[in-house]
Amino acid sequence: NKIFGLDEKALAGKFRAEELEKVNELLNISEGSGLEAETVNTARMLEGSVRNTGIHACGVIITPDDITKFVPVSVAKDS
Repeated sequence: NKIFGLDEKALAGKFRAEELEKVNELLNISEGSGLEAETVNTARMLEGSVRNTGIHACGVIITPDDITKFVPVSVAKDS
């Protein structure tokens, strides 16, 4: 049985049992025809896309190491 191009054994190696249950739950929802299915499938299409970059007026990100290892960072040209 293939899910996202991976067989169930490959997925089991990437997720804990409780996470795998959630993956299967989302897959079952996505195969439906209601609003929940539409929402999950729209989210799958948008996943990983970048809408734009910008500067947020305020925010703090605390990381255990250099911030660039966790999130993309850019410097404004006029700063």
